[in-house]
Amino acid sequence: MGRRYRAGTRYVRLLKQRFEEIMGSVPIIFGTFKLLVLFTGMFFAIKSHFDGEKKEKAKERQEQEKRALGKDPGNIL
Repeated sequence: MGRRYRAGTRYVRLLKQRFEEIMGSVPIIFGTFKLLVLFTGMFFAIKSHFDGEKKEKAKERQEQEKRALGKDPGNIL
């Protein structure tokens, strides 16, 4: 009965050691994931900002063309 206990203890020590090895890499994995998410979010934020500017410029250009053609007098006070 004593041998089984010792073998079990050895097995538990190996499990603890393996668990500690795996847990040592967790901050690296989570840190990499965090950076990936942040950079992806920054990319889409910047992209949407520039796309919004393009839409505004296109809208202004369309309004100027309408005014030039006399279809829309604009806001003349």
